[in-house]
Amino acid sequence: ADPTRTGQALFGITAKYQGSTPTGDINMNFNAANFEFNSTSLTVLVTVNGKAMLRGTGTVNGLGNYTFLVTGLDGGQGGNDFVRFQIKGSSGAVVYDSQPGATDTTDSTTLVTAGQIIVH
Repeated sequence: ADPTRTGQALFGITAKYQGSTPTGDINMNFNAANFEFNSTSLTVLVTVNGKAMLRGTGTVNGLGNYTFLVTGLDGGQGGNDFVRFQIKGSSGAVVYDSQPGATDTTDSTTLVTAGQIIVH
């Protein structure tokens, strides 16, 4: 996505373990950049102390083979929730990151302004 574009991104995340395999759907739509991501598979789902991390593959605008990292931080009742989306192309180049330059283990810093994150 064009790093000069600003605006609100909308997202939806549903994930759980079915046996030993994570399943669910992740989508993110950044209309200002005409950028829509949809997951095709989940490979990792980890939750610890109000933090969640998801990895998997998906498409951008219905095409390609991309990998993603989504992290979430549950601020608890009355607290702020935070999320990070990072999407990379098949070459490993970042095509979208809500926290450019942050390591994969850095806490999410993008404030969720509507809805909520609940980590179980």
